[in-house]
Amino acid sequence: APGGDDLPYEVQRAQEINRIFGPKGSPEAYDVIFDLHNTTSNMGCTLILESSKDHFNLQMMNYIKKAIAPASCLVLLNEHPLLKYSTSRSVAKHPVGLEVGPQPQGVLRSNIFEAMRVILKHALDFIELFNEGMEFPPCTVEVFRVLERIDYPRDANGNIIAMVHPNLQV
Repeated sequence: APGGDDLPYEVQRAQEINRIFGPKGSPEAYDVIFDLHNTTSNMGCTLILESSKDHFNLQMMNYIKKAIAPASCLVLLNEHPLLKYSTSRSVAKHPVGLEVGPQPQGVLRSNIFEAMRVILKHALDFIELFNEGMEFPPCTVEVFRVLERIDYPRDANGNIIAMVHPNLQV
């Protein structure tokens, strides 16, 4: 396989991540990778899963949601085969994404940082309990599924030529 400086930087980094934390799909791959992001989107705390069959992650999401109640944390399930995208976390056996926002670009907001810290703390608590042999009863987790991606209408040059109607915005 080609390698070295002739490949784009992002490809080189992806190969390095796979080499260090994977290889993806192998028994040697890391068990869990948390991919943490803030966002300008007003989506609050959102955990991102890649499989509805990952019972470990579903139990972890349930544990986190109960631990932070009455605060909320949505769960986004992105397992549609045509709409998935590669992420650094996907190298792990149990990948978990966490997006917290809104936070303006170039700003560090303490409430966003604290929300992320609390969720990650509960995730690590769950892993510790799991590793100690604690059994978790069957559970259900409400998730939002990615069904399709719809782009804005664009002109021949790729420029956006429409906007979302005000009555459809939250």
